[in-house]
Amino acid sequence: MNPQIWAAVIAGCAALIGLPLTNYLAGRRDARAKEVAFKIDCYERFVNAYFGMAERSSFETQLELTKSVNLMALMANRGVLDAIHDLVDNRNSQDGAPERSWELLDKILYEMRRDTIGSADTIQAGYKFPVLVTDIAAPRHRRTKEKDT
Repeated sequence: MNPQIWAAVIAGCAALIGLPLTNYLAGRRDARAKEVAFKIDCYERFVNAYFGMAERSSFETQLELTKSVNLMALMANRGVLDAIHDLVDNRNSQDGAPERSWELLDKILYEMRRDTIGSADTIQAGYKFPVLVTDIAAPRHRRTKEKDT
């Protein structure tokens, strides 16, 4: 057989194999990018809800935090879930220490970074993330005797 025909047959086979393989790999990359974007959005909701509740605790802020924690049960990795579990245990226990919440929040943020960035992240476990919080107390409504009864 003519070498030119062999070259054409080989090129055709390579194209038949290469195109589906390329599409498959590109689809996996797109799916992974969408998954990471969804996780980042969920993690952002959690952080916003957490600080919203810390700044001004109300039914609405507690509900947002509850929704974000419940959503994480569906998509977060084991490290994030364990860190959130520790935070919930600390908040719900009688001897829970409010100052321990910062340590637990650092653990949650670290696990979130590991989940989205992966092992390429240069932040080490135990890192204390810089966090700004408001130092002005929100105005509180005073209760009157009529509302207490």
